[in-house]
Amino acid sequence: MDKVKLISSPALNVYEQMAADELLVSGFAPCIRFFNWNFRPQATFGYVQKLEQAAEELKTLGIKSFTRRMTGGGLVLHKDDLTFSLVFDLKERIQPAIIYTALHSAMQEELSKAGFWASTYTGQSDYKPQTQQGQVQNCFTNPVADDLMQEGKKVLGGALRRFDKRVLYQGSLQIKNAETQKIKEALLAGFLKYLSVSIFEEINLMPDFLTQIRNLAKTKYESKNWLGKF
Repeated sequence: MDKVKLISSPALNVYEQMAADELLVSGFAPCIRFFNWNFRPQATFGYVQKLEQAAEELKTLGIKSFTRRMTGGGLVLHKDDLTFSLVFDLKERIQPAIIYTALHSAMQEELSKAGFWASTYTGQSDYKPQTQQGQVQNCFTNPVADDLMQEGKKVLGGALRRFDKRVLYQGSLQIKNAETQKIKEALLAGFLKYLSVSIFEEINLMPDFLTQIRNLAKTKYESKNWLGKF
């Protein structure tokens, strides 16, 4: 497998963040990117959720900048979290739940080594995306299997989307002072462990790629067609 690419990008808004991930899926696997936000708070909501319900919830929170993710899951407020994404290939098709379990286990182990203790959620969740399509639920008030928990509260969760054998994972770690170098290094180590890769290289996105990101953000992720897809 190729060495993992640690992607560095300038401060982006929520539309550009989602556009960046879509473009990274096209040709940067395997890679990890820690989001750099131009301002906060902003928000994302899951692919199948209804715009009207998401917008109503976000209005009560005073959030004006938000968009629909490519991935599923619930509503995520990006206020003081560490937001990150992973893109990687699999040799064979594997069920998303199996990927989620193994990936979170690797991240949990490395976070623990860094002094951040979290348990794995093993209880039953009330959130069933297949049967409750369109409903807006705050991703961090309703844990699902293998989310990471601390003192009974969900602190790390993510959403997957599979493109044949390529996978996009978008995650959020919601703890105080999450954006420390120590935490980032632990998550990177967990990703390397999951992929059984020992080396990585840092990549700065080139100006032409950033132009593609901004164009896609404008034409897709800010568009009424995408926001109102469901």
